[in-house]
Amino acid sequence: MTYNRYAMPVDPRVLKKDFESSSEVDDLGALSRMIQRKLIPFKNANPIYLKIIHTKLHSLWKNIDSRIGINLRDREKLLPHFTLLGEAVPSKPVKVIYRGVRLSSYDPNLLSKTYPTIKKGEVISNPQDPKVLAHLESLAYGLRSWAEGKGTALGWAKGLKGNTIDPKRDKVVFVYPTPNIIFNASQYWKAIDKYHPDEMERWDNEDSAPFDFDEQIAFLQNPKIQEISFDKTQGVWFVVVSD
Repeated sequence: MTYNRYAMPVDPRVLKKDFESSSEVDDLGALSRMIQRKLIPFKNANPIYLKIIHTKLHSLWKNIDSRIGINLRDREKLLPHFTLLGEAVPSKPVKVIYRGVRLSSYDPNLLSKTYPTIKKGEVISNPQDPKVLAHLESLAYGLRSWAEGKGTALGWAKGLKGNTIDPKRDKVVFVYPTPNIIFNASQYWKAIDKYHPDEMERWDNEDSAPFDFDEQIAFLQNPKIQEISFDKTQGVWFVVVSD
């Protein structure tokens, strides 16, 4: 495999082990049209269509960490849908977002092996190792869930949020300053509570919210790794990324 300085799409070795998307992926055009025609303006959205749209998004997006819904290969097909939702409920300015992950299984301890003597407080600015760049950029690339709270991302990296991940892999928290957020789920939750309380009640009663409250959805087309550091206390690598 050839490595280069530029951002890669998701590594083919990861895609090879990915799950198959649900059959609902075949009808995303209809879902997009429904969002555009029935959800905007948002405060006047028809409650029947709200439920249909949220049910489909819950099925496709909510449980992807449990390998249910839309897979990595198909994920960017939801970009138009999240873009429309972001237009229906515009995002507030957010200074920084975070994303907690583990390194991929094909090279699970790459950071530990590459920087075995990294010191407390040391920052590797403008890293150049091609394997490190390719691996990290692959993990940051594309349509992904991020969080406004660092604690949420740390929980995902450490495996504290119910996700099943190999504890031996290097733990990573991506840091994305001045982010380009496609869809701010926190704002969306607040809008649902304000304009459509019956739908909020259904989410609560059925545990059917299609997004996490702290979720921020961003699409990085050409992620660049700016800095790498290691928090020995938490055992977590922090990676600053830009797009």
